[in-house]
Amino acid sequence: MKRVFGLLLIMAIGVAALTAQPRLVTGTVTSAEDGSPLPGVSVSVRGTTAGTITDMNGNYQLNVPENADVLVFSFVGLLTREAEFSGQDRLDVVMEQDLLQIDEVVVTAMGIRKEKKALGYSVQELDEESISAAKNADISKSLQGKIAGITVKQSSGMPGATSHVTIRGNVSLTGNNQPLYVVDGMPVASEKAFVEFVGQGTNPSSRVVDINPEDIESISVLKGATASALYGLRAANGVVLITTKSGKAARTAGKRTLVTINSSLSADRITRLPELQSTYAQGNGGALGLFSSGSWGPRIDTLQNYHSQLDNLYLDNPYETLDGSPPPNVPTVYNNQEDFFKTGYTFTNSVDISSSTDRANYSLGFGRTDQKGIIETTGMVRNNAKFNGNFTLGDKWSASVSTNVSRVDIDKLAGGSNLANPLFTLYFAPRTYDLTNTPYEDPANPFIQRHYRIAMDNPYWSLKHNSFNEVTDRFFGNANLVYNPFDWMGISYRVGLDKFLTTGHEVISLGSGAGRAYPDLAVIGFPAEPGGGQIDDYTYQRQEFNSNLSLRINKDFGKIGIDAILGNEFYDITTIHQQLTGSDITIGGFDHISNTGTQVVVQQLTRQRVVGFYGSATADFASMLFLTVTGRNDVVSNMPSGNRSYFYPSVSLGFVFTELGFMQDQQILPFGKIRASYSQMGQAGDLYATRTLFTPKEDNEAIGSGFLDNNFTFPYMGHPAFTQQSVLLSSDLRPQNVTTWEVGADLRFYQNRVGIDYSYYYINAT
Repeated sequence: MKRVFGLLLIMAIGVAALTAQPRLVTGTVTSAEDGSPLPGVSVSVRGTTAGTITDMNGNYQLNVPENADVLVFSFVGLLTREAEFSGQDRLDVVMEQDLLQIDEVVVTAMGIRKEKKALGYSVQELDEESISAAKNADISKSLQGKIAGITVKQSSGMPGATSHVTIRGNVSLTGNNQPLYVVDGMPVASEKAFVEFVGQGTNPSSRVVDINPEDIESISVLKGATASALYGLRAANGVVLITTKSGKAARTAGKRTLVTINSSLSADRITRLPELQSTYAQGNGGALGLFSSGSWGPRIDTLQNYHSQLDNLYLDNPYETLDGSPPPNVPTVYNNQEDFFKTGYTFTNSVDISSSTDRANYSLGFGRTDQKGIIETTGMVRNNAKFNGNFTLGDKWSASVSTNVSRVDIDKLAGGSNLANPLFTLYFAPRTYDLTNTPYEDPANPFIQRHYRIAMDNPYWSLKHNSFNEVTDRFFGNANLVYNPFDWMGISYRVGLDKFLTTGHEVISLGSGAGRAYPDLAVIGFPAEPGGGQIDDYTYQRQEFNSNLSLRINKDFGKIGIDAILGNEFYDITTIHQQLTGSDITIGGFDHISNTGTQVVVQQLTRQRVVGFYGSATADFASMLFLTVTGRNDVVSNMPSGNRSYFYPSVSLGFVFTELGFMQDQQILPFGKIRASYSQMGQAGDLYATRTLFTPKEDNEAIGSGFLDNNFTFPYMGHPAFTQQSVLLSSDLRPQNVTTWEVGADLRFYQNRVGIDYSYYYINAT
């Protein structure tokens, strides 16, 4: 009897073991429209991390856990299908098109994907096709005209120039109005950080230019403070969420590995030029003046003996042509501005290797962009490499890794009213002066200029002798580990690093801004030989460490669904700036700091640390009414010790009124939602804004006015000078507080053929 009992026990254990093992399920997914197989459809077991994709023929096979009861089939543009599973060996599914896109899923704060209909705030998304269609080297420009409420302004037309992006206008008069950029779940640096130190008027590039648009899968723009509240103080101006490619292309194509090669070439021409008069010659008050930058001299058609009038003793006959022949006796009007600009181009090449399996998917990409500006010496070369992968480590564990490496090399120009800026002197050129065909330097000494006016650089001379180069090496990336103890709970920890080093070399050449000096001019301060010149060598390092720990709960209680997240974010930012400025170049053409008479060093170290605690909960009532409450508290190191902790709340409500019984199954308005939200957000003050600081005088910075005055300049006899900041500081500073009220509606008519997404908002900043 004992033997029989033992045998039965062993058999029972064996049967239990067999029933607990995963069951292999196969099937085919087809289209309801024409019955064709659908490749790349995601097949997953609800409540678990188990999943796969269909192959080129729409077939799939999946090991389903013993306690599974529902398989979920999803694909972009198709209605998500949940099919009941009761242990069968085969399960075929037919999927329909999502004409209304009611189930559209978008990326929201902290990288959380949510159904768009559940949001009580405005979010707009761009897909890969929309981003790459414009073939812009800067992703900021890809947003122009495609996202409602966003404004993109270029600081200049040079390659690598900063683009100023604002969402819903400027909020702060003194602070930052740029949105926060988040790449694959981690905030990254995007601002230009050290413009105040570069002495030649060049425009440091925004670090958004480091990101290759060819690597991007989608961009979501969180427009209001309610949408971006989870990110805290630095997201007061909205958030641009960037998701890079991660193997989706291979999955969509139904292939294990997919190699994509892109190449594009575009040309750039200046679109318009300022309208210039062509009636009056160089001078002022009707009189010919060969030292004047104005064009209000005598009428050109009244000039007599044109050649003799234009012989300029002091400038060594600057109107002589390049081949040595004298200038024309008949007055001529020249198109100096039109002749100066060239045709630029942008040549982009990229390769992306995507792979997707049951347990992992990844994307490995390489890219290079060569850009030549419409001004001859300007250009940009960018090299990128990136990796983004997602991995299933078990039934309860998963991980993701995202890394980006880039080098951006930019050749720029001086800007503004700097005398070395070729555009500054180009637009001042008299209409009777031929900049294009007139020699711009003395044959005996290339550092002596020929120009229409002393002390202003000839544009062509400036392009040859002045140089402004900036090279940035950058790495940013993050790793994320997720543990799902239950199918309704997930614990995530993300750690990231963003580090870059910018090295700049700028040269204002010997002879710049001085023209050619003669004894007659020595009495007003000009040297007998070309002098001056300046060399700037600078480095700027920025490192940001991010840590984010969060707990997410997503569970249904009957007709009520709860989606909540609690988390802690910590980030530490360190910047180091060093600049060596040398003045009075000794030997022209030797552009090394040791070839200068005086050197001045500027150094700056800044540190900022923020610790934030955040929470958000969304209650879903019958997929019709959605209530979201969010709160975040930030502790900021750069504010006064008594005012470092700030709490900001927000609340939003969305009502899908077409889910009401009498509104369902009608064709005119199949989907309609109204929403309202209230939020508070703030911005912290600038670093070290709570105490009085002294800043060094720039090299050769004068006390006095006018470039011909005998000014008192620093350093004086080798001694530097420091001046007190002109901004009144306070030890009782508080963050700027921004309160936003918003209402809106999302209406879709006639099977989504016509849609309206309307928002009305009021922002009060104090």
